Amino acid sequence: MPASISSSSARTPASWATDQRFVTCREIEAAGRASIDAPTLNFLEGGAGDERTIRDNRLAFERWQLLPRHVDQTAPPDMSADVLGMRFPVPFFTAPWGMDGAFDPEGFVAVARAHASLGIPFVASRATSKSLEDIAAAAGDCPRMFQMLPVGSAKSFAALAGRARDAGYGALVITVDAPTVGWRERSLEDRWQPDHSQGWGNYRCEDGELDQAMLDELENIRRPVHGWEALGALCDGVGLPWMPKGVLTVGEARLAVDCGADAV
Repeated sequence: MPASISSSSARTPASWATDQRFVTCREIEAAGRASIDAPTLNFLEGGAGDERTIRDNRLAFERWQLLPRHVDQTAPPDMSADVLGMRFPVPFFTAPWGMDGAFDPEGFVAVARAHASLGIPFVASRATSKSLEDIAAAAGDCPRMFQMLPVGSAKSFAALAGRARDAGYGALVITVDAPTVGWRERSLEDRWQPDHSQGWGNYRCEDGELDQAMLDELENIRRPVHGWEALGALCDGVGLPWMPKGVLTVGEARLAVDCGADAV
């Protein structure tokens, strides 16, 4: 007969009681949605067209499964990875988004501070309410990248990318699919008129005045200026590894790598 188990040797009953404010992503999302007005929330959560790509991306991600090894795992798993010359403690990072001041007065500075507390890497957008230098100061030693568009004169592109390099950003992320504004049906239906100045933090002079010429070159021109070869030469001139964001075909991925991209 099986040996009896005494109450003193029984396993400690499971408990889910906690004083933490947030313990699941659902709780965080619910709190965030409650603090943002509907049109701004639609901009944050929405996508282009009928948002089929958002749905497809989620379904594709859900097909991935974690396959742990239970019995022979004797040490904590090492999730770190070398990415673009930086050591990431985890194999993921936060993507960039613009007009961050619409969601919080501190904008991406608050995001960078949170990342610094955990060491999780991030990509800062070129269209933030605070400057890339302010964001870098809040990030400390946290691995970080800077996002740009493949537009503007070579001089203006190099100037902004050079600021990122000097502020400790370890790589450039070039959003190649945004020479035009996306067809965002949620925002169209809301007739939303955002405060675009919430994304001009990187286009102000030392006295706080707007550098209109720089803004016009790197934000208001909505057409591709640099082809793959020219883009590769520009990024090489900055001296940072770079990767394009938004590539959707094998052919373009190969072109990017052939022209010097370090990742896709």
